[in-house]
Amino acid sequence: MSFPASAYLRTATSRAKSDVANKLVSMFLHDLSRKICASLEISVTDGQYVEAVEAAFGSNCCYCCQPLAWISTKPIPPKI
Repeated sequence: MSFPASAYLRTATSRAKSDVANKLVSMFLHDLSRKICASLEISVTDGQYVEAVEAAFGSNCCYCCQPLAWISTKPIPPKI
């Protein structure tokens, strides 16, 4: 049995298509992170991992550039 992906994508909403794309990117980045951690023999719970991430990205959000401590203290805005 095959799944007719092209037929479903032709009729899907723009939101559904972007959700699929976002999920695929998320899965790719998760797998990439897992492989990098495995090759370096570290875990995301290790202090070494935290230091490596901070050295690479600093202490700001990579999307909005706000300090991470500032973001974690602010309430999450409601979805509209």
